[in-house]
Amino acid sequence: MWHRFLPSTIRSALLFGTLALVSWFSGIPLLWPSLGPTAYILAFDQDKNHPFLKVFGAHTIGVLAGLLAHQVFAPDLTLAAMSHPLGLAGIDLALSAIMALSLTTGLMRGTGWTHSPACATTLIIALGLISGPQETLLILAAVTIIYGTHLLNERLFRKTGWIE
Repeated sequence: MWHRFLPSTIRSALLFGTLALVSWFSGIPLLWPSLGPTAYILAFDQDKNHPFLKVFGAHTIGVLAGLLAHQVFAPDLTLAAMSHPLGLAGIDLALSAIMALSLTTGLMRGTGWTHSPACATTLIIALGLISGPQETLLILAAVTIIYGTHLLNERLFRKTGWIE
């Protein structure tokens, strides 16, 4: 029975563990919540086609949609502003989140770069959890690291016979 869950468990640990080590060694924050589901999908869903352009493209769409929505509706706000019931800041953040999520969904469908964790990426940015365009590049760098690790994992796991 272990052979059914152990490979994906190890693969997800290697994917996120590599990212965690790079983050720890460099001091650069690369551990974003939306990358956990990306690691899960890449580790578990070996039968599906997850090309780099699809994964990276979807997160890029999420980043750009989140930045646009945050600038349009809530440029100086963070999620903490939602703590005031019926506050105007809460409406601005809600509109930012709605715009970012709908743009991300539409653009992913339109391009064919569908990767659901990108919807979390767009919300991280639209809700002001990341404050600037430079920081958003860290998410895309982290996606690249996870995907590179994924390719190495696939090669290793195919050689060991844990995946076909």
